[in-house]
Amino acid sequence: MLKRFLRTRGEADAPTETDPRTHMERLLDSALPTLDPGDGSDPLVAVGEALVAAEVAAGLPPIELSPGVRDAFVRTYATLLLDNDRNPPALQLVARELERPRALLVAFFSGLPSMHTEAQVVLRFIEDRFAQGRFAQSRLLLQLFDTDAATRRNNERNLFFEEMALRLLGERSTPLSDSTIADARAGIAAAGAFDEVARTVMTSFGVRLHALGLDVERADAWGSALGATNGLPPAALRRLVPGPRWRPIADGDAVARVQAHIAERGVRAGVLDALRAAYFLTVAPGTPGQESMIVDVLRWMGERFGVVATRLLPRLHKATTLEESSLTDALDELWDEHFAARTEARETFDDEQIRAALDSLAGQLATVDPRRIPDGDYDLGGVVLANLLGVPCGDVATTLRLHRLA
Repeated sequence: MLKRFLRTRGEADAPTETDPRTHMERLLDSALPTLDPGDGSDPLVAVGEALVAAEVAAGLPPIELSPGVRDAFVRTYATLLLDNDRNPPALQLVARELERPRALLVAFFSGLPSMHTEAQVVLRFIEDRFAQGRFAQSRLLLQLFDTDAATRRNNERNLFFEEMALRLLGERSTPLSDSTIADARAGIAAAGAFDEVARTVMTSFGVRLHALGLDVERADAWGSALGATNGLPPAALRRLVPGPRWRPIADGDAVARVQAHIAERGVRAGVLDALRAAYFLTVAPGTPGQESMIVDVLRWMGERFGVVATRLLPRLHKATTLEESSLTDALDELWDEHFAARTEARETFDDEQIRAALDSLAGQLATVDPRRIPDGDYDLGGVVLANLLGVPCGDVATTLRLHRLA
């Protein structure tokens, strides 16, 4: 039933050549002129009300809830919409897919008997997306459900293992001809800037390279419209709407985009990404040829940060199994205990270092067999950061795989 429902509605609200905006970007642009910041006590409620009004104007049913309950609904729903838009455009739920969680939230906050039916529809949709490897969408929608700690840990662990398996073992969905590869290699070699390289690998190989960063223009517009808020300084407000988002790097200054990405995520992200990969390779069977990466990563951590690296993976495994910690919490604890005092979390790299890393990546992309790189979305900022930190990820195909976004 749900699959038929989704097919009939299509994805007309997805980005197009004539209008590259995502669904949420269109919604934000429509909602901004009608924003009523109120008394500034809860900017997320004000944002949510403007977004709901824009949806109603576009044809969705109005929300009939009492004032106190309505605030809780719009706050939750606005968070869902904003978090969805932080994913790469190709990995976002489109408008018609968002109608189901919207209906579930309305039923929940209204106390309607249909809540259980709506919940089952959303849960089946989550299972479908999980099976398709759309883990960001599954993770996003699972947050709507109030589950016990054990279930949350189990969900997180399942998503982690399936996501890592997709990264290391996933295959291309479309074949590449020899002529396509030859033309793309020539285009990469002739590119004058890395954004040209990114466009070539996107159009020829279906590999979309992303960086995380703020949409400064929209952030400034919404921050100005919201004005003074209770307890939120302007810098925090700019991060609320629309917030840091994954966006393709095929247009614009690649060096500046990667620089902003590194400032956003910090060295901490690069270290923990490497630790996640080593942990997966240690405990998950079926990844032949990658075992040496475990030793290489641990040796690198010992040499780069002066930690006793052999203690890290046993400690992580014990915390996530016997001690019932979530993987996220366990990694946070390892960072705080072993790395935080040994490095600057906001270690910076100058533009020349980033440009050199991008040039090196371009050279590798011009010679690698692209059939080893599945089509999809990738964390370019993480790839460059790994290069700058010297993380031993293997060749460019393996490094990209380890930084695939799903």
